[in-house]
This record gives sequence, structure tokens and C-alpha cells, in this order.
Amino acid sequence: MAEFLSQKRHNTRANWTRILEKDVKPGWGNKQFRDITPDDALALFNAKAKRWPKQADEVRKVLRRLCSWAVSERIITADADPTKDVAKRVPKRQNRERFLNDEELKIFWLACGRLGWPFGSAFKLLALTAQRREEIGAAGWREFKGETWTVPGARTKNGKANIVHLSKQAVAVLATVPKTGDLLFASRGTAPSGYSKAKNRLDSYMNEIAGAPVEAWVLHDLRRTTTTGMARLGIAPHVADRVLNHTAGTISGVAKVYNQFDYLEEREMALDGWALFVELICERNMPSSVAVAQVKRWLREEPGRRERVARGEDALAAPEGADNVFPIRTAS
Repeated sequence: MAEFLSQKRHNTRANWTRILEKDVKPGWGNKQFRDITPDDALALFNAKAKRWPKQADEVRKVLRRLCSWAVSERIITADADPTKDVAKRVPKRQNRERFLNDEELKIFWLACGRLGWPFGSAFKLLALTAQRREEIGAAGWREFKGETWTVPGARTKNGKANIVHLSKQAVAVLATVPKTGDLLFASRGTAPSGYSKAKNRLDSYMNEIAGAPVEAWVLHDLRRTTTTGMARLGIAPHVADRVLNHTAGTISGVAKVYNQFDYLEEREMALDGWALFVELICERNMPSSVAVAQVKRWLREEPGRRERVARGEDALAAPEGADNVFPIRTAS
């Protein structure tokens, strides 16, 4: 079993070790692999599914992978796999389509302010960077340098390090985070737990601000919210894919093999534009249609302005009517 787990990435290895130790070992710990029967597997899954059907399917997934590995290592035969005929307890879910509309995004932003540190700040960064909850929750200060956050491959879903540009709005959120240890959102020296309770509190605040129940949503929907918002602002889909650190996206097949370009400048512009939109509607109460037009204008004009700055020309003035909301940068 140790050899099987050693082949997994750090996060997966930790999660699967916990499942094997907590859910499998108490019932199967004294049995040889060859002696475990389909009835044993069925009993294990049914006992778990009585209270936690989704967790039962997680146990099933881990054991299916473990048994497949055991077959490949000739520890058991394919016919002796005790998990092969055990069905999932929760039907396969459909792809989610939920994202926060502009009004919900405003309510979310206000509710995060009420929630405060650590979760309110973490949730704001989720919305501004489009990264995953686990990547934000376990982020360490050493990963942040200037306007760049480098998520190590050990903590990403696809195992590839991700360079995340930090907009001035994201930097402003980081500036409010107290340094209590190596991690941004540390709780007793470790990444915070209690996301479910924090999300419930956030939902309560959102319902209170809205004056009515807000349609159910999950934190992962923030990634879809950001991607949908970027599309609305005219950001190319392949750039949004890179922001999300997706390896499968609009660039696929042979093109994916040959196109290894990182689109770092385009990703920077995309995240700056999205964060500017969030600021305009959430903090400056600008009508959404006006905010979209302002950000599109900025996205058109900013590359040329940055080129002029890089040449040492005086090009730091914001566009006329911009009211100093545009994230003008000097050359790096």
C-alpha cells in the first residue's frame, strides 16, 4: 500500500492515506488482500453510505484505484478484484452552470467584508484570481513576490506550477491579511478548516443584504464567475484557460502539443481587467454596462500605454473620464 500511495501527488496522497486509515483499515486491517471478498466491499460501502453517500463514493474510488494497482502488480487477479461490481452510491452529477451575476457579485463582495479574516479575505482572492480553494487556503507568504503568486505544482490539481498575476485589487486584499505565520490564512500554524461553516455564514450575510434568499451556489462557482466575466470583457478563451491553469481547454490536440506559450502578459491583462470590473461595480457602484465599456476601453488602450512607459515616454495619465480607477503600472 505504501508503494501505491508513493506514486501519488502530495495532496492526493494525504487525502487517500486519510481515507484508507479512517474508513478501510478499521474493517479490513487484519485481512490479506487476497481474502477480501465482494461482500466485504459491499458491506464497507453500504455502512458508509447510510450517512455519507458522497464519502462512500470517495472510498470506492480510492479502493478501485488500489485494486487496479494490485492487479497490475500481480498481487491479485482481475477476477479477484472485490470492488469491480460495486456501483456508485451517488449518480454522476451534471456539469454545473452556476455563476454569480453582477448583483450577486456585489452582494458577495459586501458579505465578504462582514465575514472578515481569514475566510472573507480568502473568498475575495478566490474571486479576483480564479484559483481553487485549496490553492488559496494553503498559500504561503514565500509564494508571493511583488505582483506575482507562484502556486507550486505540488498544490495544483494538474501537478503543474501556476504563475498567477496579482491585480492591484488583489494586492490590496493581501495588504489587509495579518502575518501570523508562514501561511496567509493560517489557523494554529496550519491551513484553515471550517470552510462549510464560513460559507454558511457568508450565505446568511448575502441573504440579509439581498433581503431574500440568494440562489444556492458553491465556492467553485467563483471560477466560472470569473471566466464568464472575462468572456464578457472580450478576453480570449485560451487566455482564460491559462488563468485557470487548465491543461485541457480551447487549445487541444496537435495544437496543444506544439503551443507551449504561457501567455503571461495576456493573463496579466485579463486579471487586471477582471479585477477592475469587480472594483467598479462592487466598490464604486458603477452600472454594469458602463463598467464593461470602461474596462474594454482600458484593455484596448493599456498595452500601448505600457509600451510607451517601457520606452521612457510620459504615458502614465489615465484615460479621460477614467476617474483614476485604472490600474496604471510603471515598467517592471
